[in-house]
Amino acid sequence: MKAEQLISRKFRLERADGSIVSNCLSFKPSGRIAGGRSRNESRWEIKRGRLHIIGAEGQTTTYFHSEHLGDRRYVLTGKYRGMEDPNWHVLREVTSSLQTEAYHAVAAKAEADGHGEGSYFNFLLRILKPRDLDSAWRPVRLMELEDIAPRGPTWRRLTPTFRARAETPAIFEFDDAEILPNAGFVVGEFAIEEFLFCTQPNWREVGLARTVADRSPIAYFDVSSERVYVEHGDAGRLLSGPHFWFGAPFAAINFGHFIHDLASQLIHVDRAKLIYGPRLKFVLPSFYELGFRHRTQAFLFEELFGPLGEVVFTVDERLRVETLCAGNPIFWPKRGQLDEASREGLRYLSRRIRERYARFARTTTRRRLYVTRDDGRNLRQLENEPEARALLIQRGFEPVTISNLDPLSVIESFYNAEAVAGAHGAGLLNVVLCDPDKVKLLELDVFPSAWGSIRAFAHGMGIDYAKVPARPGDVPGFRGATDIEALRTELDRLTT
Repeated sequence: MKAEQLISRKFRLERADGSIVSNCLSFKPSGRIAGGRSRNESRWEIKRGRLHIIGAEGQTTTYFHSEHLGDRRYVLTGKYRGMEDPNWHVLREVTSSLQTEAYHAVAAKAEADGHGEGSYFNFLLRILKPRDLDSAWRPVRLMELEDIAPRGPTWRRLTPTFRARAETPAIFEFDDAEILPNAGFVVGEFAIEEFLFCTQPNWREVGLARTVADRSPIAYFDVSSERVYVEHGDAGRLLSGPHFWFGAPFAAINFGHFIHDLASQLIHVDRAKLIYGPRLKFVLPSFYELGFRHRTQAFLFEELFGPLGEVVFTVDERLRVETLCAGNPIFWPKRGQLDEASREGLRYLSRRIRERYARFARTTTRRRLYVTRDDGRNLRQLENEPEARALLIQRGFEPVTISNLDPLSVIESFYNAEAVAGAHGAGLLNVVLCDPDKVKLLELDVFPSAWGSIRAFAHGMGIDYAKVPARPGDVPGFRGATDIEALRTELDRLTT
């Protein structure tokens, strides 16, 4: 038996009399055994090709002297310390082989029909690929880690360098995790220090670290290191079974964050559902309130992920989770350079929505939409907005105020849009509903220039995008004025 054959598999430990020691043991690369319920199963080692289970006192309690592979699952038989029966313990793999079978069936179909790199079959294969064949399903142990330092008597903090690699969607699995109020989660002896680890790892850059610490009773902000530290303590209620962690509290209150922080994780969730099935539930933190603020967010969540009743919304509660899975960032906005985004992840989201509502392809015509901020705050209002609006209407754009539409009307409006324009804001993220290969996005910038999140999302989706610059304005309370000539030039380009 080799170590890599144990890792990423789950086992049931039985006695020869038929009684069960543990229904779900997993062997961690650190040597720890997760899922054990007694001091006899604390650690594991491979000695001379045999698996040894080590007790809390450091002695071998069981060594497995034989193994065989049946129905693609391992069965190991071993001798327990102090028992005469040499076959007293049986370790049976319980990892499901259904996903592997589905993968090979689709692969055979794709090969027989001659489907190539860009086909739906190829796309499906990437989602179905089982863990033992898929390098993008990575247990946390396979992350590249840096800055490992002791902090307190019972845990260490880890800063994963992997967070900056958004090109390939990857998912991580954690056993016996503890979710912290607004500040990430603790896994066994390790604390994942990155705030909003899954989807928004730029927390320090945007100045949220102190906010998180102030709102969490067990976290504090170290000014010198600019890090959030968590005081280790007892977790709250236990969430049994597997849960997917959305580390994106702003997603509950802002539509833009909902799309690029949370909905973009759909590719991870669909992959996780193939592993965990209908047992998979969700955990979503929020800074301000429980649940989604806007009806379109709740509608899309239920359409894409499942019933809201399967979501544990948490503001200040600390939770313990039996199995927690989380995805790497699909979208990571940064200042000063082009943001990192996974085209695979973002296009997957768009494809899933458009396939769900393919009926609108037959019922709507090509449209040009101007997303107004008539319902928004004056924070991003442009002082010459009436002039820009008049020009856009002259060029065939229809003013649309998103909050005045029900969710299905929003989807129908954007489904066949050939052009979308508007001032920087969350409403522009409805472009995810458009055909990314046939739509042009015009962002009316504000002054000084706004965050590059809209630009990054458009580039990640592969959308034809242009930002119309703004100049300083003359009227207090506005964010500058649109460069009308630049807008006219972009509109001319649209019609040629």
